[in-house]
Amino acid sequence: MMRSEFGVLISGAALLCLNFGITDGQRAHAAGPPPQYKLTVLAPLPGYQNSNASDITNAGLAIGGSHSHPQSQSNYWLSASAVAFPTDLGAAASANELGQIAGSIGSGAGTQLHAAYYDGSVVHDIHTAPLSSIGNFSIALSINNSAQIAGWAAPGPASDRSAVLWNAGVPMLIGTLGGNESAAFALNNAGQVTGFAETPNQNNRAFRWTDLNNNNASDPGEMVQLPDLGLSSAGNAINDLGQVAGWVLNGSFQRQPVVWNTPSAFSLLPLLAGYTDGEPFAINSSGVVVGKTGGVATLWHGGQAYNLNDLIEPGSGFTLIGANSINDQGWIVGECIIPGVSSFGFLLVPVPEPTSAVIAVSCLLSMTVLNRRR
Repeated sequence: MMRSEFGVLISGAALLCLNFGITDGQRAHAAGPPPQYKLTVLAPLPGYQNSNASDITNAGLAIGGSHSHPQSQSNYWLSASAVAFPTDLGAAASANELGQIAGSIGSGAGTQLHAAYYDGSVVHDIHTAPLSSIGNFSIALSINNSAQIAGWAAPGPASDRSAVLWNAGVPMLIGTLGGNESAAFALNNAGQVTGFAETPNQNNRAFRWTDLNNNNASDPGEMVQLPDLGLSSAGNAINDLGQVAGWVLNGSFQRQPVVWNTPSAFSLLPLLAGYTDGEPFAINSSGVVVGKTGGVATLWHGGQAYNLNDLIEPGSGFTLIGANSINDQGWIVGECIIPGVSSFGFLLVPVPEPTSAVIAVSCLLSMTVLNRRR
């Protein structure tokens, strides 16, 4: 039954793709002016008041969650209508091109939370025995097309964290930069990981980790500290070229958005006029970055910062407050609000909308791979 439901999920992704349409020529490029976007509001599941979209795949599968304090439920969107994942999967954070979802499972009281992933049939608890010595709390934040998963484990939600990379469900501690804490926030399809790690002087610094000898272990020299302004930093996202997007702390202790194009150099991204801080959350294979400046959803395109609210048709009544993910076609998901009322997930698709042939083929290829896995 669950596999047939998952077939509906992937078919839903295809229908969502067909609904908005995209061709290979519509891929986002970092040169030239940014596109205009069509806004689709991603409403919550029935019975919930708010929603938020956390990730979107190249096949157009948007995932996130629906919320009504204190209850929440992970879901995906089929042609902008929310459809629930299994009730034991919470905090759906990341999806890969096979439709596998990284998230968590836990008790309603929140005293324990375990990293988990949904394979289209069942939800797997991956807080296994090797993590028991750390504690009973872990989070899965990113999953790649090989089903490697990045996240962190800790004794509790307010305790020092340990960065974890799961290979085939088996956890491996990545380590630190000489301090006590680290966390993995994202990984790419090459298995490279980024996040933050503590140094001996107890500063958290951005890192990029690579399994240089392909031995599925974290060896000396594989975690590289990324340069910053001498204070704290973190890597939030990494694309398949190894570019890392994140933030560095400036002398006024404000987060400044940056991209590390190599492990030895970074570029500060500009801020929207009138703001003093910003943070990227995603970077696609064209180097286009999304995130927020202050409380405003922001696109960094061609080295410039753009308010995403200025790139949609005016008069929608919604304010885009944060962009959480961008795929290689330039589709963007995040969070928007009706000021003073509710918050919702959103989907932005570049316009004008081209024919749907290429993205339909992409979605069908995803379904073909899934059928082979059954």
